[in-house]
Amino acid sequence: MYHIKSDKRSQRSARLITAGLDRCLAESKFEDITISTLVAEATVGRATFYRLFDSATDVLVYECDQLFETMTVDHHEFSSINTWLQTNIDTFIANAVLLETLIRTHQTQAIYAAQLRTLQKMPFLTDRLGLPTDQIDFFECKSGCVVDQYAVNVV
Repeated sequence: MYHIKSDKRSQRSARLITAGLDRCLAESKFEDITISTLVAEATVGRATFYRLFDSATDVLVYECDQLFETMTVDHHEFSSINTWLQTNIDTFIANAVLLETLIRTHQTQAIYAAQLRTLQKMPFLTDRLGLPTDQIDFFECKSGCVVDQYAVNVV
């Protein structure tokens, strides 16, 4: 689990850690990245890392959550479910390393959970798309199929 507060210092440290993880992923498999390597690459202390994250996997989950929040804020004028899903797909293609790492480490649930949290925070989106709140699982099913199809090509 991650514990990022809203103060500038915590936000800056979280950005440094996610950027550090991204640089590490460009050179190594996730499984080979240690916390020591990650904090050195991120230029933060070990205590800072553990104040914000419990594990390196939590950094992936945080990055996924941030991706969905940014995606929804940046593209809040969706006219249909297909438009929203296409935006999800385009964004994940642009962030393929994150998606591939989530799939390879069997963390696809983080993708579904990030979608659900984003939709719950933004009821205007479900209203605009005409999706009843009790049918939000549709997104998990529909996007899960997309992620699972992508996983076949990645794994």
